[in-house]
Amino acid sequence: SIQTTGSQNVDKAASGRIVIYNGFSSESQVLVRRTRFKTPDGKIFRIRENIIVPGADMAGGQIKPALIEAEAVADGPGEEYNVGLVDFTIPGFKGTARYDKFYARSKTPMSGGFSGVSPVVSKRDLDSLEEAVRRELTDNFMAQVRQELPSGFVIPEKGTILMVDQVRHSHEAGDPVEQVSVSMKASYIAFASKIQDIEKSIIKKYIIDKNHEAASSGIEIENINDLSYTAKNSNFTDKKADLSITGKAHAVWQFNEQALKTELIASPRKSRLNVFNKYPEITRAQISFWPSWWRVFPGKTEKISISIKTSP
Repeated sequence: SIQTTGSQNVDKAASGRIVIYNGFSSESQVLVRRTRFKTPDGKIFRIRENIIVPGADMAGGQIKPALIEAEAVADGPGEEYNVGLVDFTIPGFKGTARYDKFYARSKTPMSGGFSGVSPVVSKRDLDSLEEAVRRELTDNFMAQVRQELPSGFVIPEKGTILMVDQVRHSHEAGDPVEQVSVSMKASYIAFASKIQDIEKSIIKKYIIDKNHEAASSGIEIENINDLSYTAKNSNFTDKKADLSITGKAHAVWQFNEQALKTELIASPRKSRLNVFNKYPEITRAQISFWPSWWRVFPGKTEKISISIKTSP
């Protein structure tokens, strides 16, 4: 809800529901549109449509008035027509036998009468309110999606859409009210891409070619989560989109550390560095001891620590 920002001169007639009684005869009575009804203090209200008041029940010599309900509108604008529950006479029957037998009573108070400068709903009010609700719904949906998103998935930019199914306004543009509210029924769709699949696609397209075999233990993009993902040509109906990826991907060849340690232990000291040549994933290597003065190579793999430095 927001406060309305428009204003204009407004002349509005009060209105309400009345019950009209026929205690005159068993015959029905037509009351034409704009038939007048008068309050005890002289205010005139008129019915909106033609109506037929049913005939009274005259059985057993007793008169049981028939009744019908109708909407009545003040004969003029202004707050003075906002009256409570009252009885009405029908001036058109004055001077006839019907005058005392046809009458009406309020079912609801007469309300809504106004004359003067009034705040009104502007189109800008409705547009800004709808946009605010859309933003809030989107933020709430997105927070829920991120909370429920399985590990290993990413939602690309522009890969979501708010599908608005229904919008309802409490009032329309031009209505003289101080506050307007909107309710919206919507659903939310988000594309989610599996990071592992993205990684494989990058490696296949940009890193591995026909003359270059993958490392025996594979290749990883170590900064895969730092890249930027954007959905393009999104078709949420067919659930299809193109994924645009930007950034500098850092590919790191993987190797079997346990196998390397085992081979280093088994190799003679003079040919130990040659073991690294069996691993094309490794471009440069050196062996260091700790403490620095120690020169006996470990005989157990758990005594060997491998420190990996990736190329920039």
